[in-house]
Amino acid sequence: TTSLENIGPLLDQNLPIYVATDEMNEEFRQYFRANHEVYFFDDLLRMRAKSAVSERLVGLVEQLICAGAYRFIGTDLSTFSAYIVRLRGYLQAPDTASYYHTEQYSGPLGEPLPHDLKGREYLRESPLYWLDC
Repeated sequence: TTSLENIGPLLDQNLPIYVATDEMNEEFRQYFRANHEVYFFDDLLRMRAKSAVSERLVGLVEQLICAGAYRFIGTDLSTFSAYIVRLRGYLQAPDTASYYHTEQYSGPLGEPLPHDLKGREYLRESPLYWLDC
């Protein structure tokens, strides 16, 4: 519940949400579905898949889905999320800022602040990694 409260201002009520997670708890899923149009990987399989998808490919497919999203909200210090952010930079996604569900956001979105690449911050993705400077 805290994650959804933290990112509320980042969500566009007119756009569906895709949640890439290995959480299978139905209460978790229902909390997201209570006020949003939400999809999880197994929802996509029910809608479109003609055959089963190898479990080994699920993460890769989810990274591609997230890379193509209007906005991506990831998990801080996650290599899964970091690679999505980098892919979004390479693809020149509409919003390449780094957002994390563990941080609280409020008000309108402004220009993202440049990352301070010291301490553990070097583990976060930065436009420095994909822009041709």
